[in-house]
Amino acid sequence: VQPLQFQSLRFFSEESDKGKEGENAPKAADETEGQEATEEENTDATNEKSVEEKAAEEKAELEGQLAEMKKELQYALAEIENTRVRGRNDVEKARKYAIQSFAKQLLDVADNLHRAVDSV
Repeated sequence: VQPLQFQSLRFFSEESDKGKEGENAPKAADETEGQEATEEENTDATNEKSVEEKAAEEKAELEGQLAEMKKELQYALAEIENTRVRGRNDVEKARKYAIQSFAKQLLDVADNLHRAVDSV
């Protein structure tokens, strides 16, 4: 802790102190001490506000990052689910078209057999 420097924070001139040394000199010293205490409290309050403001800014920044990461996670999960659905649909379509193709080939063969039987 550094000692307070009372002389550097005087707000009245030394000439006026010389003329009023009797009454106002102690009062001026008390006022100076009060002003210094007030300034010191203001400095402490400013430092506390500064620390609180920095903490609030950091909190806001981290909350923003968290929200962004949650958003990215939701997009990734949605993309995974969409990929699963597309894969399932592709498998179903492949089965459907495979059966459809096989059935068409059987119908072609059946039609040819019917034509052959009708012609004999």
